[in-house]
Amino acid sequence: MSRLSPAVARTVAVLNFFADHPGQAFTLTDIVSSLKISRATCHALLAALVEAGYLYRSNSKTYLLGSALARLAEAARGSLSPLQVAAPEMRALADEFDVIVAAIFLEKDEAVVRERASSVSHLGWSIFPGTRIPLRPPFGSVFVAWSNDSEVDAWVDRALPPPSDDERRKMRESIEFVRRWGYQIALRKVHVMNEGHAQSLVYRTDQTDYLVSELDAQREYNLGSVSAPVFDQRGKVAFVIGVMGFIRPMKGSEVQQVGRRVREVCDRVTNFIGGRIP
Repeated sequence: MSRLSPAVARTVAVLNFFADHPGQAFTLTDIVSSLKISRATCHALLAALVEAGYLYRSNSKTYLLGSALARLAEAARGSLSPLQVAAPEMRALADEFDVIVAAIFLEKDEAVVRERASSVSHLGWSIFPGTRIPLRPPFGSVFVAWSNDSEVDAWVDRALPPPSDDERRKMRESIEFVRRWGYQIALRKVHVMNEGHAQSLVYRTDQTDYLVSELDAQREYNLGSVSAPVFDQRGKVAFVIGVMGFIRPMKGSEVQQVGRRVREVCDRVTNFIGGRIP
């Protein structure tokens, strides 16, 4: 049997290293230390594997198995947990905007928090895995924005009390906003006085406007949350990443920046798990 060239041997060593540690993420330093490869060589090799889709590089500069490699091996496929991919991205968002970030899944008619990440200043906030929120208007348009008309109608009909024609129109306009921009915005109806007040408003749907259909870049808003979807292979919403815990007023342009960042993270996770963006 012919010997592998040094370059091929190093590539195989890196791929075998990840296959031996399914579901784990590693920094460049971790890999250099474990495989005894020079830092420069390892960095170039990892960059090539990321470009080919065999590895995935997160915002926190850690590397995981990539979707291209997952298609080649069942063992690698078994390591593809959406939450494992989303977790480092969520932590980066939490630190970037000094907020709480939650991964929210749909279970029947409830939205359930499965994972959360928070900045240091939000560690005590009561948004924990297992938290359940009824999927009832005005909450939840990000889950149904890409659904068919009958599913949207079913969501609208869950509203209590039954919505007026004007309220139904606002719900559909908010859904169009979510479809157009790729994220949902919720605004506080009251001025947030301090951190304690902001925390008390987290579950106050009566004090939150979820039916946002327009945003003025120059106007100031009391932002409650920004949410965007991760899609599965069918182009359906697999789960939602929500960013919340904002305290100070923000201009519309800042809100748009947060929305774009959350959407970018969700798009990366979608691509990594082999999902399809509608």
